[in-house]
Amino acid sequence: MSKPYRKWKVTMKEVGGEVLTPELHGPYDLEDVKDHFGLEENDVEWYSIEEIKDE
Repeated sequence: MSKPYRKWKVTMKEVGGEVLTPELHGPYDLEDVKDHFGLEENDVEWYSIEEIKDE
């Protein structure tokens, strides 16, 4: 079974870096987004993930 197409907006800050706000579109769930951007790595100070809903 394939995953549904979803849109995600990530706000993240790496140690010593600036705040980034990339987006990811595709058949990804929340864990895929975390893995794709390496959000669980030690060099990420904080992050938030928001699913973008079509209106």
